[in-house]
Amino acid sequence: MKTRSFFFVSTLYAAPWAGSEELWARAASNLAERGHTVDAAVQIWPVAPRQWTDLDSCGVRLVPRSSTFPWSKRLARRLLPSRLATTISTPIIATHARQCIAKNRYDLVVICEAAAWPPVQLLQAIEIMKVPFVFISQGNSEEYWPSETNAQEYGRILGRAAATYFVADENRALAESQIGYELPNARIVRNPIKFHAKTPLPWPNRNGTTFKMACVARLYPAQKGQDKLLRTLALPHWRDRDWKLSFAGEGPHEGALRRMVSLLGLGNRVEFLGQVSNIQELWRNNHLHVLPSRYEGMPLSILEASACGRPTLTTRVADNDRFVTDDRTGILAAASDVNSLDLALERAWTLRPTLQKMGLAAYASAITSQELVAEDELAISLEQVASD
Repeated sequence: MKTRSFFFVSTLYAAPWAGSEELWARAASNLAERGHTVDAAVQIWPVAPRQWTDLDSCGVRLVPRSSTFPWSKRLARRLLPSRLATTISTPIIATHARQCIAKNRYDLVVICEAAAWPPVQLLQAIEIMKVPFVFISQGNSEEYWPSETNAQEYGRILGRAAATYFVADENRALAESQIGYELPNARIVRNPIKFHAKTPLPWPNRNGTTFKMACVARLYPAQKGQDKLLRTLALPHWRDRDWKLSFAGEGPHEGALRRMVSLLGLGNRVEFLGQVSNIQELWRNNHLHVLPSRYEGMPLSILEASACGRPTLTTRVADNDRFVTDDRTGILAAASDVNSLDLALERAWTLRPTLQKMGLAAYASAITSQELVAEDELAISLEQVASD
């Protein structure tokens, strides 16, 4: 196959790295290893995430964009709600991408959006440059309805994209509803994981009584719902039970969550582990993965827990029910609210003797799922699109 040039544009600006970056980074690395020219636009950070080193070692050329603002804009970015702060970041993303495209004239531009919708200015810049492009959406929510002006622009420009990729079909359907346009080239692509245990990990604490739960997610309650989980576990009947919860991950709201733990009197029950590099070691010491998300894309943490032989309790959002079969490989809560989570956690507590069996079923499902063999899926698709 003829070699091509690809330009990945990550729109992530609020953190150096997140789970949303894993899919495009894996595809970029695969394309570079196949001999293609691959550049990736990322935001400069004082301390580069280790994943940048991995990309560089695979032959991906990082093209950092400045995050420099006048002091007033930097202050606004800290103080304003995230959606308003985004309006400050998007012109820089669009301008940087336009400059890179003008200089290199790539065969395909890949817009990598950490949430639902890419910056309109970025789409307009790419349209003006008349370069083929695709769009990857990593999540969506009922709260992400764009303005009418933006909805029309999304329908018009994304309708001309060579492909629009979603990690959950529910998110695709919601996106089309939000803008009132069909996305004719929409495709579903799955987030692959890097590993699975050769055998299910041993069940922890066989002789102990403490029920150990872990929530593996970015510390961002507006999406991941950690606040609802804490309020549920603060209910009187949960205070009388022997359980422990570990938060594994980093994020902008760690301080608020730590204060919430103290406020609710859960300090001796809840711990913050930070970013966990050895996920298998985490699951050697925990019985149940709890992910109380308000909205999702395709959380890798569910796949990773399953691949280690642990069941997941999560909410019925996005395509979560494709990866968690209620009462078989995990437990599904109706929503991310205290009542629904309490009912689901009550089931988990009652089913403690059978959770190991659920974990074995989750493992069996995980090792045969396409997610464990789909590492090249997006790269292959992008190659085909670039060749059309």
